Amino acid sequence: MTDIEVFAELKKEVLLNYQKHYPYFSGNWKNFSSKDISQLIDLIEKQQKNTVSEKWIYTHLKPESNEKLPRKDMLDIFSRFSGYSGWDEFHSKIRNSTIESSKVGTPKIYSKNWIFIISAFLILGLGLFFWLRKSEKKEISITNAYSGKEIPKDEIKVYDVTDSIKKNLTVEEKLTIQTEKDSLKIVIESPFYQSKTVNISADKSKTEIQLQPNDNAMAIKAFLSADIKDWETRKKQLNNMLSENTEVILMLKNDLGSEYFNKEDFIKQILIPTNRLKKWKIVEIKNEEEKINFIRIQEE
Repeated sequence: MTDIEVFAELKKEVLLNYQKHYPYFSGNWKNFSSKDISQLIDLIEKQQKNTVSEKWIYTHLKPESNEKLPRKDMLDIFSRFSGYSGWDEFHSKIRNSTIESSKVGTPKIYSKNWIFIISAFLILGLGLFFWLRKSEKKEISITNAYSGKEIPKDEIKVYDVTDSIKKNLTVEEKLTIQTEKDSLKIVIESPFYQSKTVNISADKSKTEIQLQPNDNAMAIKAFLSADIKDWETRKKQLNNMLSENTEVILMLKNDLGSEYFNKEDFIKQILIPTNRLKKWKIVEIKNEEEKINFIRIQEE
């Protein structure tokens, strides 16, 4: 097993330890959100008394595969976070376990008849389980509080927080959510609107929800696709919307990495309309004292 393969195992261990602190997270590094990254950084600082940057996590932990091994000191930090004395102990354990597993003999082959019978019972059991728990679809209407227009489903995320655990809900066509529960408490989040918590009653098949738009976020969204006629005015508007320490992360298409912009660089990027800008999709915006201080963009 190569060092890169051992590092891949360490990334799995880091995720498992993170899930012990945040059990509602059940994804992988690919859908590890900026909130998860912030929480992981806080855990490292509290437990290991070390600082890890968001850029380091994007460079080394987020990719599905790594070409280069990170520095030894960073490997030590995440190995200790995962319960080991350091990278050397973790490396040794993984290598030794791989050698031992290769020595294990061929498992016993059971009768094909027994395998068929067990499989049949499993299939029947699963079928009965899902038949008994028929899911119910609840229709929701989510509109802009000012315009009254329905918000596209790709601009919102809906979470079930009924049991105080945040679970992602799949939003289907015509803004319907599928659930086995009679009543729901949901949270709706969007980079362009203020978050809102709503209780959906058991006796309602359709619930109408209005979201308050984030004016600055809406303006940034419009700037990405609009042709500029007065760039001086646009520049002043952007200066007023963005805080001085604004950070922008552009996630490149096909998981090719990320680009980072500060306030000045980002303004330069969007002042001149290009075809590339029209392929940028805002996926997250954070505000600080009514000004935007963080933007995450996905290149499509």
